[in-house]
Amino acid sequence: MLPTERTKQFSEPKPSNNLISTNSNNNSPATDEIPLTKSIEDALPSVRKAFRSYNSPKAKRDYRYQYVWPGGDGLLRIAVMPEMVERSLLLIDSIVRECKKNKWHVLLPAEDNSKMNAVIIDDVTVHFTITEQRRQEKIKSQDSWHEWDFRYHSLGILRFQYGTRYSNREIKDGKKSQLEVRLSDIIQAFKDEVEAVHRAEKSRKERDYLDSLKRQVEWLVGDAQSLNEKCDSYLDEQQKLFNKYEKLSKFYNHMRSRIDIKKMTSEVKKWFAWVEIKIGELDPANDINNFNFDVPIDVLTQVEKAIAGDEMRYDDLKQIDVPATLENILKWKSSYPRY
Repeated sequence: MLPTERTKQFSEPKPSNNLISTNSNNNSPATDEIPLTKSIEDALPSVRKAFRSYNSPKAKRDYRYQYVWPGGDGLLRIAVMPEMVERSLLLIDSIVRECKKNKWHVLLPAEDNSKMNAVIIDDVTVHFTITEQRRQEKIKSQDSWHEWDFRYHSLGILRFQYGTRYSNREIKDGKKSQLEVRLSDIIQAFKDEVEAVHRAEKSRKERDYLDSLKRQVEWLVGDAQSLNEKCDSYLDEQQKLFNKYEKLSKFYNHMRSRIDIKKMTSEVKKWFAWVEIKIGELDPANDINNFNFDVPIDVLTQVEKAIAGDEMRYDDLKQIDVPATLENILKWKSSYPRY
């Protein structure tokens, strides 16, 4: 998390999702206290290993914000100044122990996020880490007289940040309660986050299900519109044939009027016979029994008829307002005809 530029206590900017802060004044610590690890010597092996890396004099620092970098890929993740390393790791150790007590799977670090750790609860991955609030100091740049550099100093205010793909949240040190007395709140926050994910997933599945029903109506609307379009297309085709029929008939009669029937040669007779066949083929009424007399039918009427004709297939459509859904589909198709 990056600090802002102007304020006395410089809070770090929010990630892509809004960072929701859990205020210690509004949430009192849970009654069931979770044991706090008192020393690094009593910590888990993974925490002791991380301490040796973060606490090493050779540990690399972030080039801008000066928090300590881990010395390898397989180390748990925190983002704090050197003076806050031990306290942060003791908190992480206490949280990890409680997670394991609840039989939750803990990843230090997370497999899908190199800057975070993770706990998996009921197939939901909750990422977490500890950062801190820093004070920003503006100083003249050594590289250019008209530019400024910034130094960052620890304020001793830790921020436990956690979240899933749906949100990012935090619980931080307050004036009256520090993270050490809010371990139960942190564990409860994990549980609440999992419940929030389950609710979101349930809502998503319900939306997907309703969308699938709307798509069924959309397909029925498409079939109905296609039938009406076929009626119009067939009528246009028959009109074009009739226009050709009239022109050829007129041309035929004109040619017959100019030729003496008694003097017609066999070639001329054959030509007239051929034209007569063409005229018959072009006449839309020549095969009246096979003429398509279908007319366009109201789309809603067609859709309701299709649903009534296969109640088993379209039984789920009873859960939505078909006429209203159809009206919205027609409006959308009218607004976006290319789609």
